[in-house]
Amino acid sequence: MGCPLRYECKAYEAFNVEKDLHYLMWAFCHGEYSDCERYKRIVAGEELSETLLPTGEDLIFKTR
Repeated sequence: MGCPLRYECKAYEAFNVEKDLHYLMWAFCHGEYSDCERYKRIVAGEELSETLLPTGEDLIFKTR
């Protein structure tokens, strides 16, 4: 059983599209979602940055 919030999660959508991030989807969305910082913050009612990764780090987009 995976994370009950995965289909509402912006990160899950991004992981599904971005092949390089599939490992995060399997580790957190389909694995130990109780360790996911996004899950913890949603359950606590906190605001989320769209760039917050399950690890608690922000996804940074580099520009050239």
